[in-house]
Amino acid sequence: MAHVRPVARASVAVLTVSVCVTFVLTVLFTYTTCVLQSQCPPLPQLPTISDTWTHPPGNFVSREAVSVLALFLMLLQCVLWLPEQPAFPHLARWCMRVGLFSAFCLSWVGAICDDGKVTLTLSLTLALALSLALTLAHPSPDPSPSPSANPNPNPNPRASSAAAMGGCTPRSRSASSSATT
Repeated sequence: MAHVRPVARASVAVLTVSVCVTFVLTVLFTYTTCVLQSQCPPLPQLPTISDTWTHPPGNFVSREAVSVLALFLMLLQCVLWLPEQPAFPHLARWCMRVGLFSAFCLSWVGAICDDGKVTLTLSLTLALALSLALTLAHPSPDPSPSPSANPNPNPNPRASSAAAMGGCTPRSRSASSSATT
């Protein structure tokens, strides 16, 4: 099999921070343009995000940005949870599926905005919020299994790091160690 060179290399941390920063910049840009066009009230009043995404150019920018960001969030779910599958097959698969579903809901909420489809928008927003809450509430595996329980420890030290720290979201080791003592 021929070796294929990667087109680009990116750190997961850099991609995650880029997605978050891009989303915040999108919200700031759409709010600024909405206020400058007198479509939204200036500070100290804050409109809803949907109000800033209904008038051009905010509606074009927000829909494009949210669609691309939701795609990157889906890719990040795969990058984060596929390596965890050998160590925690059920947990990693469940967390990845819920994360993919959350990103899918976010992409639809961003695409629809407030175009008169209030029931669909609210349903998808509720599904997004509930799936994120499920991810946060999922019980974590035992962070310190006994050596006899796992005769073949994972040779990859990076694998199982997120799952071992607690559920679908990383928690601090001090919090998990104090909870087990």
